[in-house]
Amino acid sequence: MLVALLQQERCVSIERLATLFAQPIQFESRRRNLQRFLQLPQLNLKTLWLPILKYWLKQHFHRGQRLYLMKQIK
Repeated sequence: MLVALLQQERCVSIERLATLFAQPIQFESRRRNLQRFLQLPQLNLKTLWLPILKYWLKQHFHRGQRLYLMKQIK
């Protein structure tokens, strides 16, 4: 659920995530818990996002099918 929020909102603060994250605990506790969670060393591109992307690509595209990737430049 948190990963979906991060991808949907793109640029957010811990406070905004704590507001959006539906947990039956007080706001300050949500904020502290989110901050601790997001600082975990396991949450990096190699161990978290690449396996998610790999799984998604396998579900939506076939082997040998041409895939075009675009990078957004701001």
